[in-house]
Amino acid sequence: MSRFSSPRWTEAFLVQLYQTGGDVTRSCGLVGRHRATVYAYRDRSPRFKGLWDAVLRRLSAEMEERARRRAG
Repeated sequence: MSRFSSPRWTEAFLVQLYQTGGDVTRSCGLVGRHRATVYAYRDRSPRFKGLWDAVLRRLSAEMEERARRRAG
């Protein structure tokens, strides 16, 4: 793996993070990685951290939009 590439599991993790509504523990299990491994990689990779944060921002925005629609 070059220093510019990410481990193969990172994309799958980010997809699962979105699909599980931000559940890190469940997402880790679905991609077969320990939480400590995922968090350690997040600490070392600004790109991965940025993508992770983007997923959480998107989920937050979607939740806010659903709440606004329900409130009428």
